[in-house]
Amino acid sequence: TGTTHLLAISGLHLQALALVLWFVFRALGLGRRGAFATVALATLAYASLVGLVPSVARSAAMTCTFCVAGMIDRSARPANTLAMAALATLGLNPSYLFDVGCQLSFLAIAAIVWGSTPLFTWWTTPATPVDRVERTFEPRWRKRLRGGARGLVQMLVVSVVVWLVTL
Repeated sequence: TGTTHLLAISGLHLQALALVLWFVFRALGLGRRGAFATVALATLAYASLVGLVPSVARSAAMTCTFCVAGMIDRSARPANTLAMAALATLGLNPSYLFDVGCQLSFLAIAAIVWGSTPLFTWWTTPATPVDRVERTFEPRWRKRLRGGARGLVQMLVVSVVVWLVTL
């Protein structure tokens, strides 16, 4: 039926699950460290369950690195997180170095981190101090509308940047 791609597990699925679990655990009253630890354990269990293909291994390593950083009250820097994911992925299977899917997975994440982030910063920063003051006091509905539009444009920018880089 052409829907088998819906059954494929990727790094995005793992990240979505981790984010949902984070909010659920926090809503249930778990502390930050407890939520980070539980998300890391759930991520490892899920990654083991679905198989450690390169994109899942990369995503699981990045999620666990982020969780460990959160547990010890450190910020997870994108370059360090991506490097740790590369070491973990290649540690699982060194032949992934020559796997095109693995290379494109890391390339896409690098494009998101270093290609899209500067564009977001440039686009979301108000041009003048007057603009900043106006945005501080604008109505809530306008802030939400602006945030929704910003989210849609950011998703489009990420897609374009990733496609151009992988091209």
